[in-house]
Amino acid sequence: MFQFNLASQFSTWLIRIAINESLTALKKKGKTLYLNNQDLNINNDLILEIPDHKQLNPQEKMAQTETKRLLENAIDHLDLKYRTVYVMKEIEEISLKEIATTLDISLANVKIRLHRSKEMLKETLFKLSNTTDIFEFGYSRCDRITEKVMRSI
Repeated sequence: MFQFNLASQFSTWLIRIAINESLTALKKKGKTLYLNNQDLNINNDLILEIPDHKQLNPQEKMAQTETKRLLENAIDHLDLKYRTVYVMKEIEEISLKEIATTLDISLANVKIRLHRSKEMLKETLFKLSNTTDIFEFGYSRCDRITEKVMRSI
């Protein structure tokens, strides 16, 4: 269910509801054509549903998963006082003022900790990106794949 976002115009929200309702009605009538379907029976009154190729790309999925893992690992290795502020602001999207109140520290201190945490993350990720083996094949998790390939050869 969509909720009205105060940053958007009301007309944008209303148009989105109308589009979604129209698409739902057409799907119920069976007038949707999926491009992944091998049996393409094209009629002029059908809606074409085009797949999102980024979702289908395994290489991009793997890179995104690996990047997420590296970032989460870098966040986990921050000192507690920096990690807490970073997670509250960047992940939980809590305002700086609320963070200061919750942690019982000054607003300036929250800003300093947030800035330092970002600098530490940037430095950690930069060090990781300068190594040649970051996405290199051959880690222990790839051993199983290597063994299967070698057996099939």
